[in-house]
Amino acid sequence: NAALYNKMLQDISDIVTPICKPWARNVYWMYGLRVRESSRFQKESLQHMLAELGVGTRSFFYPQDKQPAFARFGKDACPNADHLGRTGFYLPSGQTLTEVQIAYVSDSLHKIMK
Repeated sequence: NAALYNKMLQDISDIVTPICKPWARNVYWMYGLRVRESSRFQKESLQHMLAELGVGTRSFFYPQDKQPAFARFGKDACPNADHLGRTGFYLPSGQTLTEVQIAYVSDSLHKIMK
């Protein structure tokens, strides 16, 4: 699934797909992407438009410093987590997805972001 998404989404400059490094391998438990800060789109608006096309998404995990248990560390204690929380969301990525479904999700993103 991840290889298909990577191939089908590589030409959308407003998003950042999962990054691989020589020292770390992604297990793609979920397929997450980020909306670039320079994009004219916001994460929430993209998620809403995808939902209107029948594509469910899920926001990245809530930033740690925004959770009550970590409030004592300060409002902006985790800038990277905050950035990911503002810009990141997951696309459908279950084991039963078909290539046709992945193509539909990818085509939907292309349609919205063209």
